Amino acid sequence: MWKTARLLSLLLPLLCLAGPIACSPSKKLSKPEQRASSADKSLISYGPEVVTKRLGEPTTVSRTPEGRILWIYEPSWKIMPNDKGTVYVEFEDNRVTKVFKIK
Repeated sequence: MWKTARLLSLLLPLLCLAGPIACSPSKKLSKPEQRASSADKSLISYGPEVVTKRLGEPTTVSRTPEGRILWIYEPSWKIMPNDKGTVYVEFEDNRVTKVFKIK
């Protein structure tokens, strides 16, 4: 009985030290930054007709506080609602000024 108690008293501190080390990630986990693709960036300075031809009809059309038009393209395949994968196209004077995608 005393051998079991002595063995446990030696193993318990080792397990307490090894547990957090074994559970911690050994390398940094990071997602690559996603930006709008080069095809989306090439839409800058084009009109709404070209954008509609390349990306289709927008999911939502809204106006920014600065008076610009914002077309929002949300993926239809989402299970959980969030902004990931959403593409925003901003128009000023019927020309694309900004295209960006939420990562």
